Amino acid sequence: MLLWLAPAAGYYALLLTAGGFSLTAPMPNGLTFNSMLLHLLDGLFDVDPAAIGGKAFGTTAQSTPNSAFSPALVSAPFLWLAHFATTDFTRLACLAGVSLMALFKLLSARLAWRHAGEQVIFDGNAVTAAINQRFAAGLALPLGLHPWIYPPPFLMLFLRFGALPPVASAVSFLLAGRAASLAVVWRYGTSESRRWPMIGTLLLCPAVLFNVLTGQNAFYTAALPIGGFGSWRATRFSAAGCSECSASAAALSNGSPA
Repeated sequence: MLLWLAPAAGYYALLLTAGGFSLTAPMPNGLTFNSMLLHLLDGLFDVDPAAIGGKAFGTTAQSTPNSAFSPALVSAPFLWLAHFATTDFTRLACLAGVSLMALFKLLSARLAWRHAGEQVIFDGNAVTAAINQRFAAGLALPLGLHPWIYPPPFLMLFLRFGALPPVASAVSFLLAGRAASLAVVWRYGTSESRRWPMIGTLLLCPAVLFNVLTGQNAFYTAALPIGGFGSWRATRFSAAGCSECSASAAALSNGSPA
């Protein structure tokens, strides 16, 4: 698998850097995603105006970006690096994101190959036919062109739902996702003034209806980052407090002021 992933990552790096392979070279507004991520860790959905420039709504001390926050999430592995807030990791984060995407594609292709043969990897119609045959008992109608499947690691998260009948599985899947998204917002909302608008969005946003009608996983993809960053933020503050206490104790033991 890695033998296929390595050339794909190299090709993506070539495209992202226009052949220069300088993955940390500054870009216009290149610190936007850094600022987004740091603010997300504090339960905020704005960015520093100096980072985002003119691509924002509002001109106050903090600005709201007009782009999605999901690209900022791929910068998370670099949080532990020195000078994260001032180093442009845009290209490196994009490379990490597309490489992960390539890995999932390879895992999906391997799964399809094992269950339906080599021909399905290059034939979208063959993949669709194999899916319709495998899940015929649970489909009201055959799927149209559907040349993709979720990779095995993702499927493991929802294995329990597969033990239920199709309708019960879909309903429980959506209800559990909705409950999870509301719970993490309630738990990690930084204040009442922020918590209720977020809950209102989860209840009334038109995309919620689309998610329900199509049986998509958006409730989970909202709950996991919010819950993950919320719990990480609490852990970070606790760790910072412990580090400060340790530094103070060490300074006292040396007879110097903290």
